[in-house]
Amino acid sequence: MSRRPQQGQETSTPHGFFFLTYSPSGALIVGGTVHGTLYIWDASSGSLLLGPIQAHMEGYMITHILFVTEDVMLSSAYDTTVRQWDARTGEPIGEAFTAHKGAVYRATSLPDKKFAASITKNGELLLWRRDTLEVIREAHVLVDSFFAVAFSPDGTRLLSVHWHMLRLYDVENCRLISEVDLEPCNPPLLFSAVFSPDASKVFFASGSQCVLIWDVGKEEFEDEVIALDYDEMLVEAACTPDGTLVASSTCHKTYVWSTITRRLVTILDDNGPFAFSSDSQCLTYVLHDTELSVNPLKIVETRYLFWIHRIFDDLTRREPVKRSYLCRKRLSLGFFRFATT
Repeated sequence: MSRRPQQGQETSTPHGFFFLTYSPSGALIVGGTVHGTLYIWDASSGSLLLGPIQAHMEGYMITHILFVTEDVMLSSAYDTTVRQWDARTGEPIGEAFTAHKGAVYRATSLPDKKFAASITKNGELLLWRRDTLEVIREAHVLVDSFFAVAFSPDGTRLLSVHWHMLRLYDVENCRLISEVDLEPCNPPLLFSAVFSPDASKVFFASGSQCVLIWDVGKEEFEDEVIALDYDEMLVEAACTPDGTLVASSTCHKTYVWSTITRRLVTILDDNGPFAFSSDSQCLTYVLHDTELSVNPLKIVETRYLFWIHRIFDDLTRREPVKRSYLCRKRLSLGFFRFATT
């Protein structure tokens, strides 16, 4: 999961990390920096195994890391390339994929593992063979500067938001499947998006201190969940591999809530990119330098309980209640009943 850079400060994180992720088994944690370097940790001990590895051109930020298998991963960067890596040794696999003309924002692998797809900040979507690096298909996807674009977990779908239009693409055929005009809903700015594991829902971090939940099948916003920082915007969202928890973050805090009860689980003070563990039990982020903080997610930290109740009391006294951005529903006070799952 990446931390969005603040305007004019794309390399402002103290430790220099921009993206963090776990391997499928949960044995490894891999981080990418704004300097184009990779680091690999042992997840059980938190000890650094490899790094820094100069994975991309020096000074070009690594925007995304994806595990194709337990041993092979893809890294995308602002140097317009996607590279393949042996996660055990830190050695590159073959040559870099260099067909893009702009900074690469995301890359994914299709279910057969033979093909990969990647998209740039300018919306250039390419489908290519992982072995020969040959481009098979391409398309232009309309994206905006807020990066509300996401591949589904299996790599077969791509969702993008441009202005008030939400579009869903078939990645394998580089073809537009559907588009929905969001203008009647009058949604806030949508800063980032993440699919649920079964690709039935999309969670949007927004500029209105709330996470919006999009139902892919019904093509409508289902609900929204309010975060607690009134004066800050949510700029990132991430979902656990089992789909039970979603994290949404501002520039100073990360809120974790249950997708089942829509209740708050915990609040973390973090200043960098974060990642859910493969078993969905922990949220990990970089403290400073290369030190990791691993946080269990089943218990609300005692120091936050007092403030959660204070905030709840404040919200229930507020008139009027924060208005909903959904076109078909109004937000219920039930969403403010904070508890553990």
